[in-house]
Amino acid sequence: MNAKANNPPTMRLCLCISIASLLLAGAVQAQAPKTANTVSLSDSTAGLDVSLEALDFLVGTWAGEGLGGEVDELWTAEAGGQMHGLFRLVSGGEVSLSEHMVLDRLDGRPTLRVKHFSNNFEGWEAPSESVDFPLVRVEDGAAFFDGLTIRQDGPNRLIYHLAMRTADGFQEAVLNYVRKQ
Repeated sequence: MNAKANNPPTMRLCLCISIASLLLAGAVQAQAPKTANTVSLSDSTAGLDVSLEALDFLVGTWAGEGLGGEVDELWTAEAGGQMHGLFRLVSGGEVSLSEHMVLDRLDGRPTLRVKHFSNNFEGWEAPSESVDFPLVRVEDGAAFFDGLTIRQDGPNRLIYHLAMRTADGFQEAVLNYVRKQ
């Protein structure tokens, strides 16, 4: 047996390194990547302390490109504990998809809830269901939801990174917006 292995200072150092590694692994696990630019929520306490006011950079009317067409999005300021948004995708001169979005608290956590509609206004989800993106964290000019990252690129540009499920896992879609109002 190596004499250094029984040395108390060496054992304390190994123990400290082990504990630090476990703590760092926990922090990384709370925000594990889903795609190159999105994260996955795996820590039930992440994002709980964030207020909707931290997402004020979304407020306004936005237009751009993504998902194979032209995209428009509108976000209202927070009122009554909610922010509301509308999304439209136009491909080949026709609306192919629209969404109604609500940012509010679900189970105590800020969550982006989305309802999808076809061009004839038929809902994709059941009436009581939505596609939910729980908030993981907010940094200066960026919101990280589970599977969706929204980054501010200056005061008049937004870049969305959306993790879309495929047969092989996830593929990332990018939407680029410019502020219209």
